[in-house]
Amino acid sequence: MSEHIRELQQGEFLFKEGDSADCAYIVESGDLEISTHSEGEQVIICTLTDGDIVGEMGIIDNEQRTLSR
Repeated sequence: MSEHIRELQQGEFLFKEGDSADCAYIVESGDLEISTHSEGEQVIICTLTDGDIVGEMGIIDNEQRTLSR
């Protein structure tokens, strides 16, 4: 298994709605907001923190990303 570490700056996206799903991520430290667009505006759904997993559903379903992170 290959390990990839991504460091994000505030306001930077890990991935966006519609992106292909090729991996999942674990939040090592900090907060990661999960959002979607509704009526032309970004809506925050929840915030992930240390140890949370994100992006796994795209791999399981073999579908594009449905939310932005």
